[in-house]
Amino acid sequence: MRRRLTTATICLLLHVCASVASAQILTGAIKPNTKPVSVIPKAATQSLPSQRTYSWPKTVGTRPTVGHPKVINVAPERQPPALPQTANNLAAVPARAGAAAGEVQFGPRGEPLLWRVKSATATVYLLGSVHIGDKRIFPLDPRVDDAFHASDTVAFETEITPIAKAEIQRLLDLYGTYPAGQSLDQHLEPGLIGKLDALLERHHLARGRMHRLRPWCAALALSTIAYREAGFSPDYGIEEHLRRQATRKKVDHIETIAQQTDVFRLMPEAAQVDALRTTIEQFGELAPELGRALDAWRAGDLQRLATAILDPLRKTSPEFYASLVTARNKTMAAAVEQYLQNQGTMFVVVGSGHLIGAGSVLELLAERGHPAERI
Repeated sequence: MRRRLTTATICLLLHVCASVASAQILTGAIKPNTKPVSVIPKAATQSLPSQRTYSWPKTVGTRPTVGHPKVINVAPERQPPALPQTANNLAAVPARAGAAAGEVQFGPRGEPLLWRVKSATATVYLLGSVHIGDKRIFPLDPRVDDAFHASDTVAFETEITPIAKAEIQRLLDLYGTYPAGQSLDQHLEPGLIGKLDALLERHHLARGRMHRLRPWCAALALSTIAYREAGFSPDYGIEEHLRRQATRKKVDHIETIAQQTDVFRLMPEAAQVDALRTTIEQFGELAPELGRALDAWRAGDLQRLATAILDPLRKTSPEFYASLVTARNKTMAAAVEQYLQNQGTMFVVVGSGHLIGAGSVLELLAERGHPAERI
């Protein structure tokens, strides 16, 4: 089977992809919000760089300077619902012989994707995250919990507050849908539209709403539905879990929601259509593919993760790989360097794909004199 660019790969690399917004637009669970969202941060409580400059591809723009991290009070939330333990759960590894009826078996647990890098004044923990998952990734390794609770500040790949999620909704509506008078069937060949409509009919999804979406957003919406049908959810992602645990911690984020959305909206249309075609034709394989990637994460197997996450993207779309991975690795490494210039302990959470392979954040830090040790 040829290597192909899949939305499972992208969802493991870009946190905005794990948002439920694309599926909500498709199903009509939320009406599009077209009003700008403004955020007024709380007063600073710790001295972190207020004039931070990051490297970003010219086609995407420059990350604006940010202020100090803010302290957030995390309101009590309902915990993610228990996943059904049935044979229909496509994310599950088949139950071993002799297992209790209905019991779901996952792969073995190994070393966590957790590293530590130090300077004379600061300690930074780096955790490789999965943005969307199921209950196989919990509980987290005690080493992860210990490092998290020992940290003064947590920095996420991107902002994940409720207000930020509303901003995702707005940007998806702004950049992910066609203007009035245009629709998806005007941009795709009839054969692919026919496959799309047949898929929508099988899953009782709204044809008209899907046809309003641009190819990249349609691909994400379909993949989100495939994952949810298999029991995957962003509620089981590492970021959501840690956000619920971050009561009274100082919080920062490395990228903005707009920057992550730009990665998609600036994709050439041919690449968008190719991603949508793969999503349609491989719809039934999306959840098992994501399940295999999660098992590799659970096992702490860096080579399997690189094979599942990075290799397909690098081989099928080098240009997109440069925007989605290479450039963003440099941005994240620059952020960690800034954190190392401060005092205290920082816990940084980014997608696992950014901490593995050639040109990773860890490799860039080592080149700049900040070697990391795996814990």
